[in-house]
Amino acid sequence: GERRRRVTAFLKAHGATALLAEYGPTGCRLMGACQEARVPLYVHFHGYDASILLRNPHQIRHYRKLFRICSGIITPSRFLANKLAEIGCASNKLHVVPCGVDLNRFRPSSRDPGRILAVGRLVEKKAPHLTIQAFARIASWFPDARLDIIGDGPLRERCQQLVAETGLSQRVTLHGVVPSESVATHMQIASLFVQHSVTANNGDTEGLPVAILEAMASALPVVSTRHSGIPEAVEHGVTGLLVPEGDVSAMAEAMAELLTDRARAAGMGAAGRQRVLDHFTIEHTRDRLRAIMGLSTVATAVAAEEPV
Repeated sequence: GERRRRVTAFLKAHGATALLAEYGPTGCRLMGACQEARVPLYVHFHGYDASILLRNPHQIRHYRKLFRICSGIITPSRFLANKLAEIGCASNKLHVVPCGVDLNRFRPSSRDPGRILAVGRLVEKKAPHLTIQAFARIASWFPDARLDIIGDGPLRERCQQLVAETGLSQRVTLHGVVPSESVATHMQIASLFVQHSVTANNGDTEGLPVAILEAMASALPVVSTRHSGIPEAVEHGVTGLLVPEGDVSAMAEAMAELLTDRARAAGMGAAGRQRVLDHFTIEHTRDRLRAIMGLSTVATAVAAEEPV
């Protein structure tokens, strides 16, 4: 009603030639206004909106209408694009555009050989507790190794408890949320990046975690899981090592392998930065989005809402 009229009026008043909506449900709320204003609608899916929400038949009905009306659907990984194709999105409307990294902010520097880093919200799909368990298995083999975990969330208490139980309170630091500049600094100091992404019990999955791309840009070798879009960025045995979801012992072995063979780890880090340079920079993302939406320097409206 009133909201749609206001959005329609805004689009017309600003002469918008395209609208990019962040997250699927936002696109659903804006499709009526875009139709009225005759402005092409592009919708950027990210993760939860193309996984957990696909368990809701009511949401799927909305998505199918959105797929018919919109001009394009953008996802950060082929994995998520396939999920949307399965529920009826036409392949000619699907575009895979990973979120790009600013190579000026994330760059290689001097390393602390035993410093392991994890960055991400402390939520089920990022499984920080499994990363701590994997570190606990190898901690006695590498007395100088340290694990830094950046991020906060509902699993913080569980992680704190686990650190205490394993007697690693001097070697595992839960930093909570830190400014993005501090994340970049931690990535320069670390020698290994770890993330144990899994499919949550409610079906929630990642798209392609930006922190993994930032780590690769920082020339950090990555130990992660064969989950969602991660294998589309991390080449197993080339830029890092991938293990099955939930396999703590395999993750521990992968971490030990790269902590032991520093030359191999450094080579993987360098290969990772080159891979970002070739495929995952912020310029790649910007140019790809502009091409999809047929934009040069014309007005673009962007609508975004935070994920639940």
